[in-house]
Amino acid sequence: MCRESAVEFWTKCILGYIAVPSPHRCMLDKTGGSRTHPGLFRVLGLMRTSNWNSTWSPTDDVSRVHENANMAVQVTCLSFRQPYAGLVLDGVKTVESRWRPLLAPLENQTLAVHVAQRDWEGSEWRAVLSGLLGMDGAQIEALLESGERFGRGVVAGLVDVGRTWLCPASLQGKDLQCLEQSAVLIGLQEKHLTNLSNPRWLKAPLRAPGGRDLWTIEIPAKLLP
Repeated sequence: MCRESAVEFWTKCILGYIAVPSPHRCMLDKTGGSRTHPGLFRVLGLMRTSNWNSTWSPTDDVSRVHENANMAVQVTCLSFRQPYAGLVLDGVKTVESRWRPLLAPLENQTLAVHVAQRDWEGSEWRAVLSGLLGMDGAQIEALLESGERFGRGVVAGLVDVGRTWLCPASLQGKDLQCLEQSAVLIGLQEKHLTNLSNPRWLKAPLRAPGGRDLWTIEIPAKLLP
């Protein structure tokens, strides 16, 4: 297989466009000691670094991206207002809600979390933290402080995207409360909900302007957790 076709083939495997041949599947899942979802690594660094050579094997661990400071990965990004950006990356908010299925195409992929400049308009999150989650004032303030560690207007971390579904208008009682607790938000009926998991902060913030809906951000490998 020539150099260009090999890179193209294995990039598609990593992105989930085609199935990874079984002899190499386990090796592609060993990056960083945790499961890597399709879409995290678009191996652009491998194609553009000067030390690329034709002896690169498809069985090379994708975690080599971390070893070269000149490499970078492209990740789909979404901007969150505070305190929700911090709540996502600290693992408190595990369900995202939108009026349309924005994150549905990203199922089983990794999303970069951008911290917006503006705060969320409303205080439902505080009611959920103090009520459903039973946090006291000191715990809430510590959580808010943690979420602001990198400031605003930056890409601060990564989170894995799961299934998206429509919350029924008829949902009530404990089932609804459970979802509100996970979303840190009240009033989820008829919204599109998406599971979020495996949140992790970058090693340092990446300064970047926000955008509407989804956009693509290039993250230097040296910042990856």
